[in-house]
This record gives sequence, structure tokens and C-alpha cells, in this order.
Amino acid sequence: MLERIHQEIEVGAIFKGHQTRPVWFIWNKRKVPIQEVTYTWSDREGKARIQYFAVSDGANIYELALDCHELTWHLLRVYSDG
Repeated sequence: MLERIHQEIEVGAIFKGHQTRPVWFIWNKRKVPIQEVTYTWSDREGKARIQYFAVSDGANIYELALDCHELTWHLLRVYSDG
């Protein structure tokens, strides 16, 4: 099942060189640990570069976006079996 969220979230991430790796995020007052980053890609929206991350907590797949201009994170979609 696909659920569209488009909500600003708080993310804990590791920035090493030019690489970014999210390790957890808070959604609906719950801290979600990221077990795996399954895919990353980037795109541009106007002046802003957006980095996208498909991540898994072991049960669901989440699509996160980092706006590199505004330095904000958003949860875009959740893919789940139920």
C-alpha cells in the first residue's frame, strides 16, 4: 500500500564528505530507526538541489527528501504491506 505524506520531519543523519546517510527520523512523535538505505538519487527544483532517499526500517519503505537549499527534510511516501 502506498501512502502519500509530504510532511516536514526531523532526521538524524551522518554527513561524510559529499555523502549523506539518514539514520533515523521522527514521524508522528515516533522515532523510526533506519536499518537500510535502499536507493538514493537527486534532482533540482528551481535553485534547490533535492536529495532523495528510499529507506527501510525492516518493515516499511519510506521516501525521504532533503532540500539542500532550505536544509529541510520531508517524508514524502510510505510503502507498506498492509
